[in-house]
Amino acid sequence: MNRSLKELIREQLMIDEQNIISDVLPKAKEFIRLTKDGKPVIIADRSRIPKIYHVLLYLFAKKLAYLAELTDSPGASIKEISSALDFPENYTRALLSELLSKGFIQRSERGIYVAETMRMKEAISTIEAKLRGSPNE
Repeated sequence: MNRSLKELIREQLMIDEQNIISDVLPKAKEFIRLTKDGKPVIIADRSRIPKIYHVLLYLFAKKLAYLAELTDSPGASIKEISSALDFPENYTRALLSELLSKGFIQRSERGIYVAETMRMKEAISTIEAKLRGSPNE
């Protein structure tokens, strides 16, 4: 394969994580923030979105903190997520399992979960729609 064809394929088909994140940041900042030490903070009205999205927002923020070099890991354990969100670990485990099955997150190593960059835009749009709709029961 000649070099120009390789370049064309890379130019046309390669996924640029930076572009995806740049597109998502303006909306994401309506829902999440980061402390100076990289701790994710959900600023969205948590009463208006399903708890599964609390977990997803936390993991998105965690990944963004890592990309901003505020923390040394893009992922979090069940224990960390449960503690941060004040959820029982078994409940968090069930939510993570659902997010895994839907492709919103990956398990990078045993017990460490990482947000899937490719699904950030879709997730943020869904959360935005939930906030515009009626509160959860």
